[in-house]
Amino acid sequence: MRPGSRSRAGPARAFLLLTLCASSAAAFLDRLPLNVTLVSPGAPRAARGGAATAAATRSISGRDAITVVFSRAVIALGSDFDREIPAFSVGAKTPVPGRFRWVTTSIARFDPAGDWPAELELAVSPAPGLATFDGVRAEPTVPVHFRGPPLTMRVQSVISQLLQNATGGAWDGVTAPVEP
Repeated sequence: MRPGSRSRAGPARAFLLLTLCASSAAAFLDRLPLNVTLVSPGAPRAARGGAATAAATRSISGRDAITVVFSRAVIALGSDFDREIPAFSVGAKTPVPGRFRWVTTSIARFDPAGDWPAELELAVSPAPGLATFDGVRAEPTVPVHFRGPPLTMRVQSVISQLLQNATGGAWDGVTAPVEP
């Protein structure tokens, strides 16, 4: 065949190759499980003994969003990403107001409405019955645990007329910072 000339068999070969690739991809996707590949923010805190483990508790504070990345697309490309279909549950004794949203077809995020409460303990795991857009159910996953910031209190000064009188005005009620 001369350079620049077209073969009639070319489009037929391309179609056959594309069909084979598509059927191979479909067979591959049927075997690809849906699981959690990443949960953020933060890396696990170090457990006793120094090594971080998957079950270690992570810190969460301020308005940190919780983001979960899945191994497969859960919602179909072109779907409404603003649908509030929770991809994961945020299990806490006290409900935390906020909003779920899809960042991509395989990344979901929870944004708290305000700062995370102090001492809050919560566990993040895939929502019960979560499945990909083509029906593959999520595999069981160990929950990822988070803990809100520690509760703190600070006293800057103490006013006591009784102590002022007892010490002849020498008592100073301004306190120095005390480390826990």
